[in-house]
Amino acid sequence: MEEMNAKVEAYNLFYQRFEDVRGPLEIPAKQDKSSMKEFEKSFQGRLSCYSVNTRGKFIRSYSSLEEAKKGAMYWLKVWGGIDSENVIPHGSIRYDALEIHKRELRAAELYMTFITRFADVIEVIKKYDYPGNAVDEVAEVLGITRDEVGFIYGLFDPVLFSTSRLQTIKKMLGENL
Repeated sequence: MEEMNAKVEAYNLFYQRFEDVRGPLEIPAKQDKSSMKEFEKSFQGRLSCYSVNTRGKFIRSYSSLEEAKKGAMYWLKVWGGIDSENVIPHGSIRYDALEIHKRELRAAELYMTFITRFADVIEVIKKYDYPGNAVDEVAEVLGITRDEVGFIYGLFDPVLFSTSRLQTIKKMLGENL
């Protein structure tokens, strides 16, 4: 009989997107004996501890903490437009009504830009192995900032149109494509 005592080190990366977090991230003590998921539904769009503590979408596993940190920064850049150069220091975001309205208005403008120029965005992404590498060119094509590309990437899965993904699909389908 063999014993398996090998130490396994794995770091799993999950992604959960939150926008315009308002109010406290807590669940009130009185829950009326409902399950957590039912209780979460009662918030209807408001963020709670339950939604913050759910894992979200599985991205991949890493064998070292260093790789996991690099992977986390890569995916933050791809899906959120966040990198070490544009991380916002805690407490520096304004939460007044005018500022919130301005952000919501800009989000609506970006959405309209995206739905009218979707094909242009895909054509740019198809040139690159990874969508994160296309950020500057997507920003230039759409006439938006590099940071705003993260909002655009949040509207669809840009990895589906990357060169590496398309090559994999073509290889799988062979001549049937």
